[in-house]
Amino acid sequence: MPDEEKDEYDDGLWTFGALAWRIIRRIAASRTGQFLFVVHLCFCLFDYASKPIVGSADGGCTPQVSLGLDYMLIAGRPFQWSYESALMKIVTVLDFPAIFVGFWLSGPLNWFYPNLCLETESWIEAGLFLVCTSIQWWIVGWALGWAFGRSRKAC
Repeated sequence: MPDEEKDEYDDGLWTFGALAWRIIRRIAASRTGQFLFVVHLCFCLFDYASKPIVGSADGGCTPQVSLGLDYMLIAGRPFQWSYESALMKIVTVLDFPAIFVGFWLSGPLNWFYPNLCLETESWIEAGLFLVCTSIQWWIVGWALGWAFGRSRKAC
């Protein structure tokens, strides 16, 4: 009897893994998702590359300080809501679910490294934001492609 239960459990776990892998492959193969991923990546890289790097004058570590409610560092560059372009504000609002997940994932970082440099933390958070927003836009593109594909089949 215990062997039969183990086999059923293994089959269920295998089926779940195979289903998850199939969904990931479909999302990764989505042309719309790939397009949105590349457009978002290029836009964010262009926007942040054009900003000056904020850091200490001697190249040392800047301690953690309160930057204000609408100001933060992302990849060592300033992001201040009131001075951003309208397009960047729109992208930031659309990226909010992924940014929330990125902040949630970076929370334990302060537990393990409470004296982390501000610049270092901003680069780690920027990496998390990039990964989370890329996954978000890939899924959005896949969902749009799936929805438009289903609407074409219905016609």
